[in-house]
Amino acid sequence: MKDIKILGVDIAKDVFNCVELMSGVK
Repeated sequence: MKDIKILGVDIAKDVFNCVELMSGVK
């Protein structure tokens, strides 16, 4: 369960970074 939770956090961070980059480009 811990591995899954950590993986979910990593994915969330990646998504957040992508959104932040897209917002920065605009």
